[in-house]
Amino acid sequence: MKVGDLVAPTRGSRKDAGYMGVIVGYDEDDDPIVLWNKRDPQAVDERWAGQYALPEYRNSVEVINESR
Repeated sequence: MKVGDLVAPTRGSRKDAGYMGVIVGYDEDDDPIVLWNKRDPQAVDERWAGQYALPEYRNSVEVINESR
């Protein structure tokens, strides 16, 4: 996984709702920060409150298209 990769959730309501996102960075634990195509009203992180980007666990997303 690297910045620019297109990802999809591996489970849960985001997967069922068709979320897709792009990795835009990494947090202090080296987990990806994903800019989602939709806002998840249940997921609030004060550092990213004004954006759709949220830190995610590596095992909660899968790469569906790698950046070049």
